[in-house]
Formats: sequence, structure tokens, C-alpha cells
Amino acid sequence: MQNLRLIPLAACLTALGHAQTQVDLRTQSKSANFTAEVSTSPFQVGTTLPATCSVGQAFFQASAAVGLNLYGCTALNSWTLFSAGIILGDVTGTPGATVVSKIQGRAVSATVPTSGQSLAWNSSTSSWTPQAVVGTAGPTGPQGPQGPAGSTGSQGSQGATGATGATGTTGATGPQGATGTTGATGPQGAAGTNGAIAHIQNAGTALPVEATLNFASGGCTDDPTNSRTDCTGSGGIAGVTVDLNGTAQGTQAALNFIAGAGIVQSCVNNAGASRVDCTPSYNSALIPTHDTIHANESYCVSANGTTAYTCSMPDKALTAYSAGQMFLLNPDTTCAASCTLNIDGVGVKTITKSDGVTAPGGTLLAGQAKLVWYDGTVMRLMF
Repeated sequence: MQNLRLIPLAACLTALGHAQTQVDLRTQSKSANFTAEVSTSPFQVGTTLPATCSVGQAFFQASAAVGLNLYGCTALNSWTLFSAGIILGDVTGTPGATVVSKIQGRAVSATVPTSGQSLAWNSSTSSWTPQAVVGTAGPTGPQGPQGPAGSTGSQGSQGATGATGATGTTGATGPQGATGTTGATGPQGAAGTNGAIAHIQNAGTALPVEATLNFASGGCTDDPTNSRTDCTGSGGIAGVTVDLNGTAQGTQAALNFIAGAGIVQSCVNNAGASRVDCTPSYNSALIPTHDTIHANESYCVSANGTTAYTCSMPDKALTAYSAGQMFLLNPDTTCAASCTLNIDGVGVKTITKSDGVTAPGGTLLAGQAKLVWYDGTVMRLMF
């Protein structure tokens, strides 16, 4: 009877054993090893982070960029990206796509550099900017020794001598004639009287011959057809005809010399030589000489105590800038960054380095003269 009561109990226990299909790995396992499993899924997977989470949970966001998928719950309902970090400071972005936006906390210009440029600090824009860096020329090195003299080339072959032409026959010398006797010198003939002047006429009629020929009025012209000189008119000789480069400018009784710009005329009456002497000269204040051009004609001294340099030309004020003009500038103030030049009030022009763009930035020092030239827009340092 007792055994009959145990049979139903065993059947119930067997049924309960077959119905239990879930295991709590946290409490019912020890040192679990899943290396032999075909696949494991240690994280939740989805395209959107869950609204709630418990500390320690992990989530794989499949819709995020590669490398930015793994999140951990670091506080109640607060997810934090674990798989990659965002770089901040002078370099920004993700590890695979970083951008250097600053150097030592100072901005880097977005301007694309060109060939030969370097990244240099620009105080005008307060940024690291691509620009051409031109260094000052170093001293000239000593001259190297002279190389050995090259060998003398071989002498060329002598050309062939031309054939000598045949000598002609010498003609026979004729007999010398006899020398004649010298004749006697005849007596000198008496001097004849002066003949009458036959070419002085008045309207075609011969005039009496006088010792003096006087033209009181009228002008004279040559008449070769009739072999004579015709003198006509009652108003006297009209004057002198003046030509310029072969073209007649006019006929007047007086020729007047007028001083022009830079040209000086000086005339005196030379009564002893029966003439008027005229001597032209020039005004050296307007027309430079070889000596003044090579002296200090382009020397520019600024003494206003600022980097807005001003000066005046030594001999004559400048009226306009011309492209290619060169000046020797001697400033009294160092140009630490940017500076300008105004000569004789013609106009303010920016001074740059030789590239025509970069400010002098300390290369133009007080008391040290530098050559500058005008390129049509700015004043460029020569060196």
C-alpha cells in the first residue's frame, strides 16, 4: 500500500523535471566558457538607444558610424559612447578624421598654400597663414682658386698654296730723245688798264661805272638766265628767313632767342667783331647732370618718428611716381610690422618685402638705409 502511494509522487517529480528548460547562469553556472559556441551575442543590438538602462548594461547601436557603435550605461538611464572618443583642443574630430585647427591654441588659416610657401604667424589676422618666407642674403663667400689652364688645341693644317700666274713679256725700251736748248726769257709786258664793269644795270639799262656799289633799298636776286643779279623793291631788305629742320618758319628783320624750360639764353652785342654773340646754357635745378644723378637725387630721409615715413627729394620736388623708380630710404623708426612711404606729398604707398605682398616685419631698421622701388602699386624692398 505504501509503494502505491509513492508511484504518483515519482510521476509528478518526473514531469516537473522535463518542464524546466531555462537556467540562471548567474546562480547556476561556474566559470562558463563559450569558446566552443557557434555564436554569442553579449550585447543588445538596435538602431536606437533604449530610453532606460541600468548601470553596467551595454548596447550595440547598428545605425552609428563604424567604430562609434558601442555604448555603456554609466548612470541610471544614461548611455556613454565607449568604442571611440572625440579629440578636442588644437586637433578636433574622431581618430580616423582629425583636423588640426590650432597650434598652441592659435587658429590655423583655412587658406590653401601654394608651392614654396611656409606656415608662419600673421599678426594682422592673428592666425597661422601660408606665406612665402624670404630670408636675408648671407655674406658672399671667398672666391675659389682659379682652375688650371686648359691644354692648347692642335694647330690646323695649312691651306694649299695657289698657283703663280705667268709673267708677261717686257716691252722694248725706245731711244731717248735729244734735250732741246732753253729759250731766252722775253721782256715783261706792261700792265693793262682795268676793264669796265658791264653787269650793273637798272631795269636792263647799263649804269655808269663807279668805284662804290651801294644798295640803298630793295632786295637782290640772282638771274642766271640773263647772267646778272636783279635788285628790286623800295622797302629795303625784308630780313632773314629762318628754317627749322629744312622747313621755313618765317622771314623777319630780327631773330629772337627765348629761354625755355631748363634752357637759358644769353646774348651780347660784339661791336668789335660786327656781330651779336649768343650762348645757350641750362638750369641745373631742372636738368640733372651725370654727377647729380649719381649723387643724392633719390636720397629719401624720414625723420617724423613714425612708420608712416615721409621725405622730400633733395634738389627738385617729385611730381608723380613712375613704375621702376628707385629710392634710397633712410628711416628714423624701425618698421616692426607694416609701414608706408609718402615722397613730396605725391601719395602714401605701402612698403613690402621684395615679393610685393609681405610686410617688412622688422627687416627695415632705423638708421639703416634700404633701396626701395615702385612697381606701379607698392614700394618694394630691393633686398
